[in-house]
Amino acid sequence: NTIEEARKLRFVNRGEISKAEAVLNEVTADLKRILVEKRMQEQRQAERKLGVECDTARAADPTTQPVLDGLEKAITAAKVYNASCRDAEALLATLRTNYQRATLLAREELGRAMREQDVQGIRSGID
Repeated sequence: NTIEEARKLRFVNRGEISKAEAVLNEVTADLKRILVEKRMQEQRQAERKLGVECDTARAADPTTQPVLDGLEKAITAAKVYNASCRDAEALLATLRTNYQRATLLAREELGRAMREQDVQGIRSGID
């Protein structure tokens, strides 16, 4: 620390050292405040981006694996900034359950259509 070195070597008088220490404390406090503001700004921005991704996922019809993957990545990215992810995680769980249910039903329908050689059923199962 430069202030401590100056004090030990007595290059600077006590008044100057006191002034430097006061300025150092002010600068440190300002830097801490700026850091807190920056973190809050990043958190709000991450929450906004997560909200946009949630809206995109809700609007997707049908829900696809890339939609689920995108929402999951957005949640992971938002957590880096300590953003609130509870609603997004609940949405992801709901969409994932619905996706799995729809996929299972489509596979069952496709299997039935193939067993019965139902061309229209096969086409709708693939879609």
